[in-house]
Amino acid sequence: MSMNHEGSLDKQYGALQEAAEAQDAERYREVLGALAEPWVRIDDSPIQHDGVARFVDGVDRVLNSNTFLLCFDSSVILTSWTTLPLLHVLSQQGWVARAMVEQDQARDEYWSMNSNLAYLKLTPGSLVVEGFSLSGTPLDDAAFKAKLLWMLTTPRSWYKKQLTEEQAQPLVETFLRALVGGSDPRAWRFLNLAPDFFHSSWGSLVTPDNQHFAYFDGMGMDHCLVAWQPDRLYMLLTNGCD
Repeated sequence: MSMNHEGSLDKQYGALQEAAEAQDAERYREVLGALAEPWVRIDDSPIQHDGVARFVDGVDRVLNSNTFLLCFDSSVILTSWTTLPLLHVLSQQGWVARAMVEQDQARDEYWSMNSNLAYLKLTPGSLVVEGFSLSGTPLDDAAFKAKLLWMLTTPRSWYKKQLTEEQAQPLVETFLRALVGGSDPRAWRFLNLAPDFFHSSWGSLVTPDNQHFAYFDGMGMDHCLVAWQPDRLYMLLTNGCD
């Protein structure tokens, strides 16, 4: 790496730190999106864990959903303030869409290749709503766990495939243990993200003239739960539908 490149990178990280200290989200997103070196990596190994796969498959059955657990490793430190602008860049630059397509195909679900959408191509900007902003509510451990239990036990299950709490509890516990792994559980933070940053299929007809590739369904089952620690972030996405 050349001295000029190192100096340029130092300036970029310095600008990123200044934006974070000033809590200037627009500037933070701008600098992060232009970093001169890769700062994020998609990790597809968590979905291969049996405890994660059984939970995600269970949510799919209960909510009639295309559920995703996405994992990103970041060299940019996550904090309670930087998480939202970092998620914005991951969504805007297509990292989230890419991770969804890769996981979709690995699980043989093929949401991204639905025959009704055969003439659409999922590109980085085609999934997010133009001019979107992110908002979220912090959750404590108990509230996060309660959300996970609800996904498996809700009586709103379209095909009445909900589990009892006794059936769901072990799935949630195993899922949480797989997420935390060998790290300190106290290092994790949780966020309930408003599911309005991806296009919704509710009330819209996908045609060659309407090139929006939709994920959310708008039927009250859409979720985006985020779990993060300083160098790793999970997104749990659901789009339960009829």
